[in-house]
Amino acid sequence: MPIERINPEGMLHFASYHHVVKAGNIVYIAGQVGKNEDGTLAGDDITSQTEKIFENLHRCLSSVGGNFNSLTSINVYLRDKADRDGFFAVKDKYLQENLPTQTMLVVTSMGERVEIEATAYVD
Repeated sequence: MPIERINPEGMLHFASYHHVVKAGNIVYIAGQVGKNEDGTLAGDDITSQTEKIFENLHRCLSSVGGNFNSLTSINVYLRDKADRDGFFAVKDKYLQENLPTQTMLVVTSMGERVEIEATAYVD
């Protein structure tokens, strides 16, 4: 089974890992944070950062021919439990059908307010 490693255009790239790894039909998406391509935060608030994350997830999924319906699982990390409602307000705009499984953890030592890693299936 071939393994593809992808860094989609329009995203901040890191030398130490790829944003997307596709192994057969399974797609692994590295933890996404609310940063622009130049490394600046999309905003200080949970809404801005979560919006940027979903834009980046869309880029990642599109790079392998997928979309939000391709998601099978997301792991969400919040720095503050108080951001939960703000996160869900944005998430619910993007994920309305064919919902993936979800795990959410509060990690107070995180630098950013929110991070999402994902797994998907594409044909």
